[in-house]
Amino acid sequence: MTNFKGTISPSPRAVDDRRRRETIAILLLAACFMAALLGSSGALARNGGEPGTVAKPETASAFVWRLGASALETEDLQQAVSLVAQTPGAIVVAQWSPPPGNTGMELLPAPSDPPIAQNGAGGLTRPGATRATEFTLNASTVVTQIMTYHFGATNQPGSISLQHEDGTVYGPWQAAGAVGQGGVKNAYWWARPNVVLKAGHYFVIDSDPATWSVEIATQRAGIFTLWGHSN
Repeated sequence: MTNFKGTISPSPRAVDDRRRRETIAILLLAACFMAALLGSSGALARNGGEPGTVAKPETASAFVWRLGASALETEDLQQAVSLVAQTPGAIVVAQWSPPPGNTGMELLPAPSDPPIAQNGAGGLTRPGATRATEFTLNASTVVTQIMTYHFGATNQPGSISLQHEDGTVYGPWQAAGAVGQGGVKNAYWWARPNVVLKAGHYFVIDSDPATWSVEIATQRAGIFTLWGHSN
């Protein structure tokens, strides 16, 4: 018997197929990124699976490659594109980041969409969310803005995420701060994720439940509002 030593190289056809997939992904990503520069939002890049959505470039700090529960954040756009080309079902989204220079004394930005889920009634509040904060979506929905209320805390904003009943986590997104009643700094924590959520039951996850405000109407669940529109 003769033993052969050496390396096995991929066939020319396999190499060509991979290059073709990478080229297609690059072209798709370039086209969608240019659309985002003009102020639109949509699928940034994907290879099967559900499309991700694009935050406007002025609020994007990095690109995030996602496949199921796995994620990798990178500032290298080419790396993100290459990962999508190689991995069926993966998507790439532009990651939200707070506006530069946010001090927590700015007004809460006016949302571009109506509320799709909320639980506050404008009553007296106190800190300390001790019950799950939940909502249900009956159809696929684009969440364009999210807010949690931390009146009286004045802490630097933390993060907000949304968890589907099946365990899928959207986020976390680093929140920006906005001034509350009486000039309270960072009373509102907000983000504009521009993310597509599938139908189902969700939990709002706030990184600081000890300062997350509650009121009688929320029954110890943290006060929140989501704005968006149907997908």
